[in-house]
Amino acid sequence: MSGDDLVRLKRLPRKSKEVWQGGLVRMPSWVTEPGKAPVLPWGGAWISVGPGLVHVGTVVPPSDRSPGQALDAFVQFALDPMTGGYLPGRVEVAGPGVAATLERVLTPLGVAIVERERLAALDRVLVEMEAKMNDGVVLPGALSPSGATVERLAAFAEAARLFYEAAPWRRLTDEDLIRIEEPRGPAEHRHALVLGAAGQEFGLLLFEAAGLHERLLDPAAGREEMERETHTAVLFGEATGLPFEDAGLFEDHRFPVAGTNAYPWAARFGPKRRVQRLSPRSLTHVEAILRGLAATLEEEIDRGRWTRIVPTSDGPVAVRLALPGLLDEGPDRARPVRPEAVDLRSMERMQAEVRRVLEAESPASIEEANAILARRFIGRTDDEIPSTAATPIEKAQDLCYEAFDSRGRRRVLLARRALELSPDCADAYMILAERAGEPEQQIRLYQEAVAAGERALGPERFESDAPFWADVLTRPFMRAVEALADACARRDLTGEAIGHYQRLLRLNPNDNQGVRDPLAGLLLDTGDHAALEALLNRYDSRYEVTLLYARALLLHRKGKNSAERLRALRRALKANRHLPGVLLGRLPSFPEPSLYAPGSIEEARHAALYIGDAWKNTPGALEWLENILN
Repeated sequence: MSGDDLVRLKRLPRKSKEVWQGGLVRMPSWVTEPGKAPVLPWGGAWISVGPGLVHVGTVVPPSDRSPGQALDAFVQFALDPMTGGYLPGRVEVAGPGVAATLERVLTPLGVAIVERERLAALDRVLVEMEAKMNDGVVLPGALSPSGATVERLAAFAEAARLFYEAAPWRRLTDEDLIRIEEPRGPAEHRHALVLGAAGQEFGLLLFEAAGLHERLLDPAAGREEMERETHTAVLFGEATGLPFEDAGLFEDHRFPVAGTNAYPWAARFGPKRRVQRLSPRSLTHVEAILRGLAATLEEEIDRGRWTRIVPTSDGPVAVRLALPGLLDEGPDRARPVRPEAVDLRSMERMQAEVRRVLEAESPASIEEANAILARRFIGRTDDEIPSTAATPIEKAQDLCYEAFDSRGRRRVLLARRALELSPDCADAYMILAERAGEPEQQIRLYQEAVAAGERALGPERFESDAPFWADVLTRPFMRAVEALADACARRDLTGEAIGHYQRLLRLNPNDNQGVRDPLAGLLLDTGDHAALEALLNRYDSRYEVTLLYARALLLHRKGKNSAERLRALRRALKANRHLPGVLLGRLPSFPEPSLYAPGSIEEARHAALYIGDAWKNTPGALEWLENILN
């Protein structure tokens, strides 16, 4: 504050009944700069309690804050005839060092200084500012419940850090229902799910009824299913995703965090999107569960029930957790609901069982074979048909078929049991690869799966002229090669991926697995036009949308005459008219389709996954496509 400002303040009239509230406050808005962590700035802020006029001074980063900001903002507020033009009789202040700074200037002017812990009118202004910043949403702070303390929040933050660093989502998925047997907490804390394995937001979900888990796993379930139920969630993200009060507490008290994307907060969510912060008792219960899961070993999980003694804000607590899906081994255990579409793995298991029965019975005629099959299979569901597996590899494969019909951690257990029976079980390695935490580990397990499949089939099977895919015993090996090729492609191991795809086509020219599409994309990416042309000629058809557009692009690259290129492109357009719109960005390329109909936009998105980059990276290709369309 300058000397001139002091002179002007002395000239102002004083309204003895007027009260202003203000001080040095953290502003409810984020300041972000490239290469720097986001921060909540500080500034001086004031409100005249009666008229309700507000003034905010210059804001600065936390490292530059000072009580002088509150004084400067007061002077600006008082001297501005639109907001002040007078001195109040009393000011109520908050913030470190603010009262002492103001007293030196305002006490001689006859203004009373009252220091308060909270300023109700100014707090309302900050809440309104927060609402404007967040589309009308104001999340309550962690200290809003009665009895909440900084110490309990610090203990929760430490537990969340341990949980995040332990990464339990590498061992447990949202298919694994966790029953919380001890300690007893609120009703909505009876069951839990670890989030993050499927690529969703990392965290922990707690709820009351086990039936909710079944409903959430239903593919038709929407977000509203969760919004109808009261539940507690621990969520992780960047600091900017925290409620502002929480962010300030992390900043002030330097609570531990596992990383820039691992700031935790917990809340109770209810119907109509109601959000409440956890009571001290609930927060400590969540703290115990986080610590218990963080300390859990993989072998403990695989026992189905385990106990850990952990420290909490209220002292040591025994945390006993259970996985009902592992404990319930009998025929009545929960199974995933099968979709209405054909269950290919179930059909495969049936084919394998039919093959074993016929080999064992050695029928002398087709009529006798049909009679045998009718006696054993007609009128029975898949679960009612007993297995005739006799060899270790057959028994191991049956365990894998059971694993495919299971979910969560049980899949892993069954796969491991299968490998104990036979190390040549390719599907067992496939199941473990799907749960691998690191891409390198996944590729290694897929390689193990391929090698196991080769051992199980034997060299003579690869030398035989008998159809490959038609033999159900080859399917695990073929799946393993395809999975390895896909994984190599994702890791930019393009040459290896091409080799695996080509091997599949040599073994199964009919390409029941549909690997010619990704292979065409990789051949375009590497510029192996000779191999691509051979592939296109082998599978030339008016229904091969990916290959038809790949041919048009190949002709463009080779500089073929415009008439030949145009014929190829028109043929492609006739098969699917949507792909150009996807390639040119006129139509959305997501979501990635799982099913599609011929000529549909979903089919176009499928094709764009494999050849979209090649079109975009070929000079003049998109311009040529756009000119043709116009």
